[in-house]
Amino acid sequence: MVVVTTTLLQKAFFIFGEGIVNELNRKFGNSWRVSQTETLFDYASGQSTDTLSDRNFPSRYTTISSLLPKQIQAAESICRQAGVNETLMEGCLFDVGMTGEAGFAQAATNALTNLVIDRVREQVVDEVKKIIPVPVPFRLPF
Repeated sequence: MVVVTTTLLQKAFFIFGEGIVNELNRKFGNSWRVSQTETLFDYASGQSTDTLSDRNFPSRYTTISSLLPKQIQAAESICRQAGVNETLMEGCLFDVGMTGEAGFAQAATNALTNLVIDRVREQVVDEVKKIIPVPVPFRLPF
């Protein structure tokens, strides 16, 4: 079994305490709320963005330490079988462990593959532009 490192949220809980982290998340979350004057939705009589907002959600934040050891083991097996890179492993363990959905492991693998493809494509385009004047935007066929 892999030794799971603590997530940024777990580190923040440890350093600052859960109360401060919860307060920060509430302030950040509330800063993204849509007011009644900004909303594009129509509401039934007596309803508004205020009446439909649950300002106490979520009541607590889940981290990888919320998982049972058997959930982590099952998730690790799925993530490793999918070929998830170590840098994305903790996120994969969390996503697969929390949901039981193996598709998150493939998504993590695809994310890294797509990142590599994008970087290679950018390097090729840069090299081609150095040698041959190519009109911008230039798109490779892959």
